[in-house]
Amino acid sequence: MPETYASILTLDRRISDVEAMEIPAIAAALSVPIDKAENIYCSIHHKCSSLLIKGKFNDLLGRLHLACIDHLSNISGDTNRLNALEIWSKNTGEPAPICLEGLTSSDDEALALLLEILTLVPEISPAFASSVSFLLVGVDIVVQGVVFNKNTFATLAKEMADLGYILTEDAEFLGRHAALIPPNAAIELKVGDAVAFLDSNILKKSMKYRSSNIRQKHIWPNSHRNKVGRVTYVYSSDNILDVSFASGATFPIHSNNIIRIITSHGKFTNSGGM
Repeated sequence: MPETYASILTLDRRISDVEAMEIPAIAAALSVPIDKAENIYCSIHHKCSSLLIKGKFNDLLGRLHLACIDHLSNISGDTNRLNALEIWSKNTGEPAPICLEGLTSSDDEALALLLEILTLVPEISPAFASSVSFLLVGVDIVVQGVVFNKNTFATLAKEMADLGYILTEDAEFLGRHAALIPPNAAIELKVGDAVAFLDSNILKKSMKYRSSNIRQKHIWPNSHRNKVGRVTYVYSSDNILDVSFASGATFPIHSNNIIRIITSHGKFTNSGGM
């Protein structure tokens, strides 16, 4: 740790007080960014910075996962089942435009509609929806679990903090280190994946539930809003993907506007991931 920082921290504090300081307090005292304060914290405690950060991240990731499961339980009344038709009629005041009974994997329009229905639930933001693994059984959306993805992770963590499930500083820490999400906790988009439109403004949700990271330059084309496409190319930077449709058209679309879909045995499954 630089001598200047050491002098400031010990100016009016005992060594034991300095050792007891948490990372946000160090950042405030030294007027340095949080990531710099993390390194200083490690120096004070003679710990490896990367190992300390990874350990803390894994601990908070577990808490966030439990918070998301708890949130889903609260929304569904501890059943982990949501009636798609009830959601649609309650939030739109209209009957569902398509029958959900007996859907098959060829019903692309119905599949896109199902994803839209999930985000109609006021407590489910686009970022949260993209992390929910679910299966359609009859007209029920059956939640199977939570699968985090890096593109919406920071937004999701902030929303869970806003809802009181985790601390704000913990959400900020998770967001800064989203790259540490282990491979088995995140599914990235790849060539061949079926994808659909993820609308960040469905029913004009409050700003509390909107993602602030949606890229506007490469948006999902309105002409194919209710269509399912397939990823045909993944660019090496900027989270841009080429998505091709049955019409023959191909568009470059930012991953924040996309939700990944899996279809299996005539039932629809969403595994999250962007």
